Amino acid sequence: IQRDFLFCLELRGWHVGEVETLCRELELIPILDPFLPGRTLGPVGYFRLHGKGGYRFKYSHEDLLQLKGILPSDRDVYVLFNNVYMFDNALEFKDLIGLS
Repeated sequence: IQRDFLFCLELRGWHVGEVETLCRELELIPILDPFLPGRTLGPVGYFRLHGKGGYRFKYSHEDLLQLKGILPSDRDVYVLFNNVYMFDNALEFKDLIGLS
């Protein structure tokens, strides 16, 4: 099937291996937490950050530096902050990666 778009799938609470297998079989992009171990990216990286321990979490400068170091440079990557401080965290991260 030729597609002009990509479908992504987020299954929080599932074992990473199960999500990767399902996404590979269905040609979906897994939506992952980059801070969790054992993840494998699809052709596009899609990361959704809900906050460590909950959506009221504000990512620190050190957290964002760590995130910058985790992200691959060999493919397109999308990062969505889905926490109370999403706007502030996104602006700071944008500055850190040079997209100001």
